[in-house]
Amino acid sequence: MIRFVPMPIITPELIWRFWDKVQKTDYCWLWTGSKLKAGYGLLGGGDRKVYVATRISYTIHFNKDPGNLEVCHDCQNASCVRPDHLYLDDHQGNMKFAGINGRIKVEDDLNPSAKLTLSEVLEIQEIGYSISLSNQARKYSVTPSTIQAVLERRTWNHV
Repeated sequence: MIRFVPMPIITPELIWRFWDKVQKTDYCWLWTGSKLKAGYGLLGGGDRKVYVATRISYTIHFNKDPGNLEVCHDCQNASCVRPDHLYLDDHQGNMKFAGINGRIKVEDDLNPSAKLTLSEVLEIQEIGYSISLSNQARKYSVTPSTIQAVLERRTWNHV
């Protein structure tokens, strides 16, 4: 489980340091400061802690601490801090969106022994228990217990 620390107090100095590291383009606002290997921006909060730049941007622009939710990107650009490209979601929702859009590789989808593809798993999760497990199993050529494992998140729990 990802644990986020509370956001720092947003001071004029923090806002100034934030904007000093932002390069606006026609589409995204790119973070030019320190970054994680995956491209996510980092900014010191002045309290000896380092924060993810998208979380600082969200807090500045929406005047709201994201709390335990993740700040996600509609634009799929990890270094973007443009507020209208950002939204909050839980980890599961963020990973589902990232997998659908090809931002991350979904290991089970690449596994040659996987019985289901990512798109089939997403369909099963959407259908839920509204169609019997045996009918869904026939549709996807798997056993009802495989469908049940997907629905109970015992398999494919990262989407």
